[in-house]
Amino acid sequence: MPRNRLDEFRVGVFISVGLVLAMVVIFMIGSDSELFQRKYVLFSNFKTVSGLRVGAPVQLAGFKVGHVDKISFPDDPASQEITVRLSLNKEYQSRIRTDSVATIETQGLLGDKFVYVSVGSEAQSVIPDRGILPSKDVTSIFSLAEKAGTILDDISGASKSINDMISSLTPQGGGDIKAIISSVRKTVEQVEKGNSLVHALVYDPKGEDVISNLSAAMKSVKGILAGAEEESKGNIGGLIANMRAASADLKIVLDAVRRGEGTVGRLVMDPSLYDEMRSLFGKANRNRLLRAVVRTTMTENDKRELK
Repeated sequence: MPRNRLDEFRVGVFISVGLVLAMVVIFMIGSDSELFQRKYVLFSNFKTVSGLRVGAPVQLAGFKVGHVDKISFPDDPASQEITVRLSLNKEYQSRIRTDSVATIETQGLLGDKFVYVSVGSEAQSVIPDRGILPSKDVTSIFSLAEKAGTILDDISGASKSINDMISSLTPQGGGDIKAIISSVRKTVEQVEKGNSLVHALVYDPKGEDVISNLSAAMKSVKGILAGAEEESKGNIGGLIANMRAASADLKIVLDAVRRGEGTVGRLVMDPSLYDEMRSLFGKANRNRLLRAVVRTTMTENDKRELK
């Protein structure tokens, strides 16, 4: 009996230790795989998953908060996006908001993919369970390489066009280009070695003083012209005002003439008076008495006008 009890005790201890070890292992695995944490689900759509796999980690600002639960095409055949279902820890739901963005990033040298989620702002609302998390497709190395190849092809085509253009130049055109280059070279040599004004301005130490004096003179001339312009503006304004006043006075006089007022108006508008005056002046040239009568008549008319 005592031996049987000892064996039973040993078996019990062995089983107890095994259960404890099993519980420790379960808790360790559970803490790593988040088996005992509350979950909620979000969906995010991408044009390409770039090698992302189910079980890949989901990081919130670099901290693991869940994993990729499923990758599938949407039910709508017309949609060209891929739906990624994310299983996330419930305790971090308050930090994932409507302005958060999910991107597929590369981790490590082996190129393992994971989903990176940015932290949302407090002003935005929390994304509910089974809601849509906004996404952004990141340019991959392969797409960059493809674009680089396209750019190289464009550069190659441009180089070929330039070569063709240069090759198409006629001997005469080539000679013209050589002549232009030779002329430019001679001009530069004359500026460097000659005694011209340009040489003095460029190479003579006093050239800087000359340029400074010219600049000061130009400023003075500019100031004088500006003052003259302002003065001329004032004179022109006064002249225009005087012309307007004279035009108004002339209009009044012409209106009076049209109405037949005054001596000039009567002479212009009354033909009979013109004929009488012509007859009188014709006779006055032959008769002194008539001349005196005409003078008297004109004097009386003037007096009447004054009244």
